[in-house]
Amino acid sequence: MTTSTSLIADRDDETRSLVDDPSFSAEKEDSYGGTTTDDDPSILRERRKSTPEETAATLTLIKERNTVYNPKCLFHAEAWDDGTASIGNEILNLVKNIVGSGGLSLPAGMAAFGNQWTAVFPALLVILAMGVLNAYSFSLIGRVSAVTKSKTYQECWDRTVGRRHGTKYNIWVGLVVTGKAILGCWSFSIVIASTCTPLARSLGFDWTKTETLVGITLVVLLPLCLLERLSSLAIFSLIGQIGTGVTACTMILRYFDGSYREGGRFYDDLPPEHLPQFGTKGAMSFFSPQALILISILSTGYVAHYNASKYYYELRDHTTGRFNVVVNASFFSAAITYMCISTLGFLTFGENSAGFILDNYSYRDPLAALSRFGVALSVIFAYPLLFQGGRDGLWDLLGQTSSSSSCSKRTTTILLLSTVTVLAIVVSDLTFVLSFGGATLSSAIIYIFPPLMFQSLVLNCTCVATYTSNWEVRESEIMMWVGGILGVCGAVVTVVRTFF
Repeated sequence: MTTSTSLIADRDDETRSLVDDPSFSAEKEDSYGGTTTDDDPSILRERRKSTPEETAATLTLIKERNTVYNPKCLFHAEAWDDGTASIGNEILNLVKNIVGSGGLSLPAGMAAFGNQWTAVFPALLVILAMGVLNAYSFSLIGRVSAVTKSKTYQECWDRTVGRRHGTKYNIWVGLVVTGKAILGCWSFSIVIASTCTPLARSLGFDWTKTETLVGITLVVLLPLCLLERLSSLAIFSLIGQIGTGVTACTMILRYFDGSYREGGRFYDDLPPEHLPQFGTKGAMSFFSPQALILISILSTGYVAHYNASKYYYELRDHTTGRFNVVVNASFFSAAITYMCISTLGFLTFGENSAGFILDNYSYRDPLAALSRFGVALSVIFAYPLLFQGGRDGLWDLLGQTSSSSSCSKRTTTILLLSTVTVLAIVVSDLTFVLSFGGATLSSAIIYIFPPLMFQSLVLNCTCVATYTSNWEVRESEIMMWVGGILGVCGAVVTVVRTFF
C-alpha cells in the first residue's frame, strides 16, 4: 500500500503542475472556499487570460483531484453545535452500548482452545489487549469526526474516503452496517430461545426452543417490529444492564458455593453436555487456531464504533481529550466486565461452557431464572430497535425510500423477520453467530474502515497532515492488515469448527 508521505508528495506535484499550467487563471476558488490570488509567486509566472471553458475545466479538475490551495481546514466554515451530555453520562451510555448479551459467550470462547484453569491467563490478556485496540479505533473515528464535523459513521466515510474516491465504495459501508444489524437480530433470536425456554419450563410448559422462539416471534416480536415509533422502547436498555449485573453476581455466587460441582445442589439437573468438565489443555493451548474464536467473539463484544461520531457530537465541550476520557473509561469498564464473566463461567463449567453461558445453569436455580428474565426482557425490547436499523439499511441498499407504502414495509418486515427466525432455528449456536460476525462484519467496522477514513483525511486535509499523523497512518495501516488477516482466519476456523 502506498505510504502517506509519498501520497502527499504526489498531491503536491499535482498542485504544482496545475499551477504551472497556462490555462490556470489568476484567481480561483476551490470547492471549500479557499482561494489562490495573484500574490502567489507561482501564479505570477503566467498571466495569460483563460477562456471561460478553460477556467471551468480547470476548476473541475481541481475539485476532482481534491487539491487544496488554502491551508485552512476543509471544514473550517461549517457549523458545529455543542453537545449537552456530560462525561459521566457518556460513559454510562457507551458502556451500555458495548456490554450486552454477547459477552455471555466469552466462556465458550475460552473453552474453544482450553479446558484447564491456566487457560484463563492468556484469555484475560487478550480481552484486555482487544479492549485497548478497540478503544484506539473508536477514538480514531471520534478524531475524524472532530475534523470533518461528521455526526454519523456514514458521514465520516463520505467526507474522507468518499471525498477522495467518490461514492463508488459507499455501498460497502451500507452492506456491512446492515449485515451487522441483521446478524445482531439473529443472535438476539437465539438468546430469546435460550432464556425463555427454561423460564417456560419452570412454569410447567414443556416447550422446545423452536416452539418458544416461534411463539414469541409471532406474539411479541412481530407486533413490535411493525410499530412506526420505537423511542419508548429505549428505556428497556437499562433493564439489560441490570440483567447483566445480576448474571455476573449469580456466576460469582454459584462458583464459590459449589452448586454446580459434582454433588452440588444443581449438578444432577444438568444434561451431560452441560456438566463441568476439565482436562489438560492449559495456557499453551492458546497458540492453537481455535483461539481465533475468542478473538472473533471479542470483536463482536466490543463493537460500538458505528456510534462513535454520535458520542463525540453529543459530548458537552467536545474535544478529543475529553472524548478520550469517555472512551478509555468505557472500554476499560467493558474489559473488566468481560474478564469477570468469562473467567467465572469457564472456571465453573470448563470445556462444556455453552455458547450462551446461562444454558449451563439449572432451570430450577432461582438466581439463574432471575438472570434469564432480565436478559430476555432486555433483548425482546431491544430487538425491534436493532431490527429497524437492519430493515431500513436493506431498503437503502435496494433503492427504496422511507416514504414507501405501508404495505411494502409490512411485507419486508414479515419476510426479514421470518428469515432471521429460520436462521436462528437452523443454526442456533450463538458462538458461531458471534464469532463469524465478529471475524467478518465487526472486523471491517473496527479495524478496516477507520484506518481508511484516517488515511483519506490526512491526504485530503492539510490541517492534519503532519509528520506525526503520517506515522500514525502507517500504524493504522498495520492495524488494518492485521485485523483483516485475523478476521479472515477467524471466519475460516469458525466455519470449519461448526460445520466440519
